[in-house]
Amino acid sequence: KIERIDIITRYYSLDEIIIKYRHYLKDKEISFSFYESERVHINTFLYFLEKENITSIYKVTSEVIEKYKVHLNSYEYQEGKSLNIYDQIEKLRSLRRFYKWLIKERMIKDDPTAYLKIGEYQRVLKTQEKPCNNDAKKFCKTELQLYQDKFLEYKSSLGLSKETIKRLKGHLNTLI
Repeated sequence: KIERIDIITRYYSLDEIIIKYRHYLKDKEISFSFYESERVHINTFLYFLEKENITSIYKVTSEVIEKYKVHLNSYEYQEGKSLNIYDQIEKLRSLRRFYKWLIKERMIKDDPTAYLKIGEYQRVLKTQEKPCNNDAKKFCKTELQLYQDKFLEYKSSLGLSKETIKRLKGHLNTLI
């Protein structure tokens, strides 16, 4: 087991960090489409930071991440077209990977995204897509009820609009 060292070796500008992260992604030999999606997702976050007048990664707190989640929920990438829940989750997952990398590289000490329970939201949404066959209907109904309970438990930390929450609840209810 490797112990985490809480020593920041050097403070970096936001531009330096982004350049290093992009080099890291390229060196990982990931697919071009994954690289591009990570780049776009991180750029969305950088755009948000710019709008909030946050010029340093060291000034990002969990409160800023909460504001970002609200921003994603109301974000329009084209006039009248907002992000669906899957896109919002993907942007948060990319941000989480970015902060895990920052910690690993000892560029920051605390991860403001650590509290995000993105996997729980993803499981709730994926359950909607799983059809139940007749033999497993009782099991699926029980499993769906558990996912609905988890969704209701975590919905407030997602920063979703009431309309989106109502729609997701409706989807879960139709499956149950």
